[in-house]
Amino acid sequence: MKTYNMKWCNFFDICKQKSHKIIITSRNIRIPRLSSSSRFYVCPLDESQIQELSRQYLDNDYSKFCYQIQIKGLQKESQNTLLLTLMIIIYKKYDLIPTLRTKIIKKVVENIENWELNKPQRFKPVLSWEIKIDILSELALESAKKHETLSLTKEETNEIMFPIIEHYERSREIPSRIERKSLINNLISTGFIYENINGISFWHTAFLEYFASKSLAEKYVENPAIIEEIKARLWWKFIIIGAAGFLKDSTTYIESVLKTNLYLASSCLLESKFVDCDLVNKIKSELTANCESSIYEVRQRGIYFLSKIEEEYPSGLLFKILDKNPYSDIKQIALEEVAKNKTEKAKKRSFVVLLIGKRK
Repeated sequence: MKTYNMKWCNFFDICKQKSHKIIITSRNIRIPRLSSSSRFYVCPLDESQIQELSRQYLDNDYSKFCYQIQIKGLQKESQNTLLLTLMIIIYKKYDLIPTLRTKIIKKVVENIENWELNKPQRFKPVLSWEIKIDILSELALESAKKHETLSLTKEETNEIMFPIIEHYERSREIPSRIERKSLINNLISTGFIYENINGISFWHTAFLEYFASKSLAEKYVENPAIIEEIKARLWWKFIIIGAAGFLKDSTTYIESVLKTNLYLASSCLLESKFVDCDLVNKIKSELTANCESSIYEVRQRGIYFLSKIEEEYPSGLLFKILDKNPYSDIKQIALEEVAKNKTEKAKKRSFVVLLIGKRK
């Protein structure tokens, strides 16, 4: 610990020197490699740190909060400091955590919207919330296309923003000839973006992904071929998933994604408002087949998504896996998921499996 503290002291001594420049970022951008530079990485939170941070905010409720993280499969999300903080804020208000990363961000956006709409009349902004969301969504999608920087220059911002403003001016939903500074300040007031001398950026990729999802969904309705260009790109994963939640019927959208990536299609299914039953069953069937793979990672991902989908679209499929799947690790997970369902059938099935296990 003494050596660790000395390293930090040396680091802060370097920071005080005017000849050095420190860049702290959460963005996955290309940083120039200079011969005299050093790079440090902030590691994800471990389990003890998650519990400690949760305890600080939630006191005695922290154990219930951590249990929700566990049963909802949000361990990876909780390793991110921002997402963990947002989950804590949501839990303190609702005693519940949304089941998916995209739904966590959605709940945060909804709370900010409610806060803004409930402001006294004298604090009403120039732009309505709906107009702000429209502009932010377009800015986010264009920022997403610039994967390496995730930001837009002043000129790029103007090119995106002004046509939207002109549309609302013509419909008289906003006053005409609003100054650019006033427009940007209205967007900054949401807390999702900031402006510097280079242009605008989103404070966190999670917010960028959420708003880009909304814009992608709107553009997909106009031109379904747009998904074909991006569905195989890893960077677009959360944007593609989020867009499914903005569509009234995600069936054809998910069918297109399924041709490329079963697990991405499964995530989209969990996010969707409506999906045709035949497609749900098709995805379940493919996941069930993966649960019987001889490759450990494949069957683990299969049972993970299948369990999540069974929560939303129950069909008793996990009972069949308990009976027929040849792998003990899959049966164990299926048993745990069945046990969460406190029906009489689930209780009896869990008891039978445990009894057989003891006899063996």
